[in-house]
Amino acid sequence: MLSKHWVPCTCFWQDTLIYARAFCKAAHVCCIWLSFLDVLHLFFFLSPSILHCLFTLLHLLLFSYPTHRLAIDFG
Repeated sequence: MLSKHWVPCTCFWQDTLIYARAFCKAAHVCCIWLSFLDVLHLFFFLSPSILHCLFTLLHLLLFSYPTHRLAIDFG
């Protein structure tokens, strides 16, 4: 599971990037700056779900083998 502190931080940056992209598009700012904001936007929107998928996959890999399950459950 992701930390509870991660969600408000992510939401703040997502909102900031949305407003920055809207302002740049309205002001016709150069394409390099817009593409940089697009990359940041994708990173902050997708990173929590990517991390969650990685943690879930790691958990499934650790607990899929019976020997590992016994070693983890019983020390």
